[in-house]
Amino acid sequence: KDRMKNRLRRTMHFLTAAGINLKGLKVLDIGAGMGDFSIAFTTQGATVTALEPAIKIVNRLEKRILNAGVAPQKIQILKQPWEEIDLVKTGLAKQFDLVFASLNPGVRTPAALEKMIEASRRWCLLCDVAAGKQTSPGKTELWSRLFEEALPARQYNIIYPLNYLYTGGYATTLQTWSESWEEKRSRPEAVQYFLDFLSLYLEPTSSVINVISKYVDQNCQGNFYEESYQVRLGLLLWNLPDL
Repeated sequence: KDRMKNRLRRTMHFLTAAGINLKGLKVLDIGAGMGDFSIAFTTQGATVTALEPAIKIVNRLEKRILNAGVAPQKIQILKQPWEEIDLVKTGLAKQFDLVFASLNPGVRTPAALEKMIEASRRWCLLCDVAAGKQTSPGKTELWSRLFEEALPARQYNIIYPLNYLYTGGYATTLQTWSESWEEKRSRPEAVQYFLDFLSLYLEPTSSVINVISKYVDQNCQGNFYEESYQVRLGLLLWNLPDL
């Protein structure tokens, strides 16, 4: 919650510094998740279209909107994946003053950036991983034990869309900052956490679960497993060329 509050505060200050007043603007929030940004944008006077395909998250988003006292007409929810939505057919092309995405893997390609631009008539804002790294000793060690090789380094960096947009003639503004935190999980939660990650790459057999369980047991402090994380994030704003 503290990290999200900090991210919200930075985003609002960033927009204000850029001379963007959200009052009366139409905003598209790509991958809205639990709606932290969507709700925050409405408090500044914007009307938001929240794009979120995960039904369980949408259900919680709807409850949060209700609990926050946001008027129904201020946030419209679209239950579609950004990668699949056709902006022309849905009538969303050039309909938004600000198109926003935060830590969304679905906007990490040139085509996805161009799609953000297609939806916008004024500005686009992207929050994503910048220079730095997220450290997970557990993921690193378990990857080494199971694959007998080093965990591949993170390849994505917000400098890539920055370079793409800059060479395309867009006026860009970038701000970066560091976040660090501690996470504590119970033994079962830690085992499931690592299993969820590794299941993306291999079959979660009993031997794999055994390796994970053994690692967690060896590194638990009392009944809990703790890890430290550090990541550097960035906010990238760009104007459409005709502004």
